[in-house]
Amino acid sequence: MYFNNTFKGGAMKNLKYKLIKILCNLIPSSKLRKSIRKKYLQKELVQNKHYSNNYHNSFIHPTTEIYGIQNFSIGENCWIGGHCGITASDAGVKLGNNVIIAWHCHFISRSHNYKATNILPYDRGNICRPIEIEDCVWVGFNSIILGGVKIEKGAIVGAGSVVTKSVPKCAIVAGNPAKIVGWRDEKIFDKLYSEGKFEELEKVDFAKDYEIIENRFNEFLEDTRYSKTLVAVERERERERERERERVIALTGRTTYKFKKVA
Repeated sequence: MYFNNTFKGGAMKNLKYKLIKILCNLIPSSKLRKSIRKKYLQKELVQNKHYSNNYHNSFIHPTTEIYGIQNFSIGENCWIGGHCGITASDAGVKLGNNVIIAWHCHFISRSHNYKATNILPYDRGNICRPIEIEDCVWVGFNSIILGGVKIEKGAIVGAGSVVTKSVPKCAIVAGNPAKIVGWRDEKIFDKLYSEGKFEELEKVDFAKDYEIIENRFNEFLEDTRYSKTLVAVERERERERERERERVIALTGRTTYKFKKVA
């Protein structure tokens, strides 16, 4: 992780991380790989005191770059994946507690003034808008959060989303631009939140990870077949209306005919 390229020892730690990662990939045993990562990477990254006393027990990957560190704040027990970019600018980027940021995400609180009347494509003015991420938000892989956005508690940002507007509590958004596509159960969220049921990063045992495999191909295919059926029905109705029109013209000689829609 780099803080405006002034983070002391950042380059060496990044090199160390890459070397350990390469060596881990050469080990055939997945259990041994997880054990090495936990011992030599996870523990160091979570407890590394060089980051700042303000980062509590939060995990920030060494390949993540933060610009404007003085305007960046992060709560407790957060996780920020690798190769993320955070541009805090003067407006600032604020993360609450128990926030999960996946890999390759970007937070951009600064933009350029393209409305300038004296030069193209924009002048040297910077438009800064704050970004605030509240508690227990999960931002999916490769998402972009733009300035002026507030993501409220318990919200989920789907992978690859571009968030240009604020997101309400417990909403699930996806797409470019991101739109609400669903909601998580707010009652369950409030219950777990009030009881303090948060996964503690320092106690995570990746060896206990398990996979939930869901094959939803058939759901998509069924939806597709259903859509095709609707299209076929509508086309048949159009053909029936056209046949009715031709019969009336043949009987009456009229060139125009208003017909009733077939139910």
